[in-house]
Amino acid sequence: MGGAVVTARPKLAVGDELFLVDHIGRAVRKGPVIVTKVGRKWASIVDKADARFERPRINLDNWICDGGNYTSPGRCYASQEEYEAEQRLSLGWNELQKRMRDQWSRPPHITIEDIATMSRILDDNRESKA
Repeated sequence: MGGAVVTARPKLAVGDELFLVDHIGRAVRKGPVIVTKVGRKWASIVDKADARFERPRINLDNWICDGGNYTSPGRCYASQEEYEAEQRLSLGWNELQKRMRDQWSRPPHITIEDIATMSRILDDNRESKA
């Protein structure tokens, strides 16, 4: 299930190509975009296929699209591969949560050491975000 959690985004420059996942109503549009302008806080992007089609600006810290006063319509990734790796990681985590929720009792092969290891892994994640 490998996949790295991206914490810091590299600096963007005009001409950089990113992969945008854009939510429009119930539809999801995915595809390459090009950075056209970089400011102090925001970057402007356009569709790679048609530069006349301007997309929502993105925050330079996290590459999340500006939704104005509403929820963000999407976010950019460094590549389609990064997006797909994050999706696999999320699906794997959701499956693990579901399996844990659906357990009515501890499986007989799970030891106290196993539980301590899992707790340590989760605590390490919490501490790294603090």
